[in-house]
Amino acid sequence: MSDAPLPAWNDGRHVDADVEEWVFATWSDDGALGVISGHRLVGRTAWYWAALARQGRPLLHITDFDVPVRLADPFIVKGEAMWAEHTRESPMEQWTVGNETYAASLDDPQDALGRAYGHPTPIAFDLEWYATGGPAALELNPDMSTGYEQPGVVHGIIEVLGEPAVEFVETPAHRWHW
Repeated sequence: MSDAPLPAWNDGRHVDADVEEWVFATWSDDGALGVISGHRLVGRTAWYWAALARQGRPLLHITDFDVPVRLADPFIVKGEAMWAEHTRESPMEQWTVGNETYAASLDDPQDALGRAYGHPTPIAFDLEWYATGGPAALELNPDMSTGYEQPGVVHGIIEVLGEPAVEFVETPAHRWHW
């Protein structure tokens, strides 16, 4: 890992990349709550995945691995009964992470590794990710390209139908782009 400064343009899409991915994560200080949201571009197809993990509650899991990439804005993912978006507000400083969809409510988190059949549960993320430090370059395994990681905090809200909203204020966070 290197602390060499990365140019702001590196935060956006690299059209020459065969595969490119952005991942955002945040968690409560006590570890009782965690959120992750990822968006991968693979040629003309987008993958979107996200999860809300809550201690003592079912895992809420979202996946769609076959969404056509929108040429006008590849950061908008519109699948069947799903809208999701990762919006770069300010390079290397702020991103908005949002979705409105149905999550699969999984009693056993191990089910997320398979077909992830569960109870459909309406969910919406509206999260703002802010950098608290500069990005650090990282080398992935030799078969993959380079990327970077960056610490941050999250502000925002997650709504699950029939439950109190989950609010985030200065919640520790991290993001990766490769």
